[in-house]
Amino acid sequence: MAHHRLKARLNAGETLFGVFLGIPAPPMAEIAGWAGFDFVFADTEHGPGHSESAVGMVRAAEAGGTEALVRVTSSERTQILRALDAGASGVLVPQVNSKEEAERAGAAAHYPPDGIRGIAFSIRAARYGLWKPAEYLAAAKEETLVCVQVESGQAVERVAEIASVPLIDVLFVGPTDLSMNLGHPGDPTHPEVEEAIDRIFEATLASGKVPAILANDVPTAEKWMGKGARMLAANGTGILSKGMADLQSGFRSLTG
Repeated sequence: MAHHRLKARLNAGETLFGVFLGIPAPPMAEIAGWAGFDFVFADTEHGPGHSESAVGMVRAAEAGGTEALVRVTSSERTQILRALDAGASGVLVPQVNSKEEAERAGAAAHYPPDGIRGIAFSIRAARYGLWKPAEYLAAAKEETLVCVQVESGQAVERVAEIASVPLIDVLFVGPTDLSMNLGHPGDPTHPEVEEAIDRIFEATLASGKVPAILANDVPTAEKWMGKGARMLAANGTGILSKGMADLQSGFRSLTG
């Protein structure tokens, strides 16, 4: 396994583009890599993905020349531990609504003395014991990327506190859940939702952290990049289903 570079690239000021993969099919991760995406999110929150399937997604992403992060189901310690032990570049923790939850997520992702992550050198992340312990621990400290999702009104009110947590690197806006929580289900372009996203970005940038968001098309990505987003991801299932639907519609048009 190569060293994980996503955190270093973000720290260097790069903007990264990725894709959520809610279907736990390793070839999808490999294709995303060959297509040129910087990263994939192996999703175990929505859909049938789980900690075991995430291992195959991480491995396939590496084969395609990209990196995988795992969206876990919560900030619970074991969820984060298993994702990182599998060799993921980092984790995305959903529904983080307070500083305490952000601190819990950051601590679970890092080894002592910074955090509380349990250690085992026989894991895939440590090359099944073939990586010298000191070198592996140094790499894990420098390269592990911790992303938390801000996707509720409660989280927006506490976003400055969440962003202040030292072990958090990225604040990822979940516009769909946010729109639902704010009373505008399925309408992430509603003025109240966009105002909340602006607040999240402002607090994230003020803290020196990286703002991130879902962007399913180029205009949306351009819009949020103009406000500071440097990590953007599209919905892979949406890409697949839209492509199929558009092609099917084109075929049907041939029959009049």
